[in-house]
Amino acid sequence: MKTRYFQFVAQGRPIQIGLILNTDQSNHRFVSQHLDAGSFYEPDVSLFLTKSVRTADICIDVGANLGFHSMLMAGLVGHTGKVFCFEPDPKNLNDLHANTLLNSYTNRVEVIPKVVKNRQGETEFYIHDLDSGGNALWDPTKWPGSGSAKIPQRIKTEATTLDKEVFCRDLRTPIRVLKIDTEGAEHTVLQGAETLLKAGLIEYIVCELHEFGLSQMGSSQDELRRYVLKFGYETFVLGHKGTLPRFCPPGIRIRTQGISNLLFTKASALSQIYTETDFPIRDY
Repeated sequence: MKTRYFQFVAQGRPIQIGLILNTDQSNHRFVSQHLDAGSFYEPDVSLFLTKSVRTADICIDVGANLGFHSMLMAGLVGHTGKVFCFEPDPKNLNDLHANTLLNSYTNRVEVIPKVVKNRQGETEFYIHDLDSGGNALWDPTKWPGSGSAKIPQRIKTEATTLDKEVFCRDLRTPIRVLKIDTEGAEHTVLQGAETLLKAGLIEYIVCELHEFGLSQMGSSQDELRRYVLKFGYETFVLGHKGTLPRFCPPGIRIRTQGISNLLFTKASALSQIYTETDFPIRDY
């Protein structure tokens, strides 16, 4: 167990984040390896967050895991902002609470020990024995990339919806960033945010594209993208160097060998955070 600190500058502000990492655990090890290499964990997601999240913003992290992105967003929103973290795995919850205390973020981070779905009630959740990043609402050993994982532990836990959680808190400002990393349950999560989406109360949705997981949840890339497009959210692919996300028009399928991260937003919203210097044009 080791406490690691990393520093970065975002929007002209120096920020330092601390994490308690135990490299005996795979999810901790992945984060540590990126920090050792001088990189953000999941740089495509992290770099977008450093560009988009501002002081006093409200953000949501669904599938927060040990809390790397939650702490990153909490550093960005400052004392007047708030980050709501949803995580059902008991081990990850302990890590989330520990990292929140380490950074003195108890006033700006709220940890919610629930699964997020399209309806409320008790639900079954699968705990991956080798990697808590693979926890899911379906049996993760079915995924061809699951390796030598054993039959997962199944726990009973409470499910909620984003509509319910946001409106019961009577938040007075739109959600700046909603980050979802739920191993294929992203469509289900967004179905539970229909009221928020209709009202345009979420500016940016950072969403994992897990084709196999989507299929296990009865959805697909096409269905997910059609769903958000109904509310005016277009599809972009995040880049690992933090440059302008690439637009993917309806009808053009995203093909990836692994798991990619998408951005759902309105095209006009990108001009708020990117400038011409972020999109250099070079000779071919």
